Amino acid sequence: MILFISCKSYKSLELVEKNPTQYIFDVEFNKVKKIVINDMNNYKGMKVKTSSNDTIFCKLNDIQINDSNILLVNENYCISSSLYYKHGTKLIYYVSFLIQLKVIDETKTMVIINTINPNVLVGRELLPSLPHMVRLLKVKKVPISTIEEYEILLELGKYLGVNNMKKINYPKNYSTLKEPKMPWE
Repeated sequence: MILFISCKSYKSLELVEKNPTQYIFDVEFNKVKKIVINDMNNYKGMKVKTSSNDTIFCKLNDIQINDSNILLVNENYCISSSLYYKHGTKLIYYVSFLIQLKVIDETKTMVIINTINPNVLVGRELLPSLPHMVRLLKVKKVPISTIEEYEILLELGKYLGVNNMKKINYPKNYSTLKEPKMPWE
């Protein structure tokens, strides 16, 4: 008997119009940086990293942390995907972000959100792995959606008191999908 297993075990909603992944705030650089570091820590369970003391993460992703680059690292699979789903349920989106800050002038700062290793959790491996004989989580690399990136910019805008940012674009059937269970549930 031969058993065939499909490689693509998830589906994707169509996003008609991509969202911006950068925004120029009418706020000076140091204030934006302070808000990112202080108020964005624990955003959707992610942690802010401001120095290269997380050397393993930085080396794996070829990232240089400096005064203008701040990491927002997902350490625990807590984001649900806005595009990818399986059986009517959103998939868990495992991703981290590099937030780049650029001085435009004394009163303006550009914030650019770069996505690092976007993956979705599609299930568990079929067979247990050594040394602990557990079934490992199975992830698949996916293209960026621009939704999560713009959600970060909107959250930052909220903290900075900016209320004239463009509305976010979601796919048509986004609201019909159920939230996923976390791997530890």
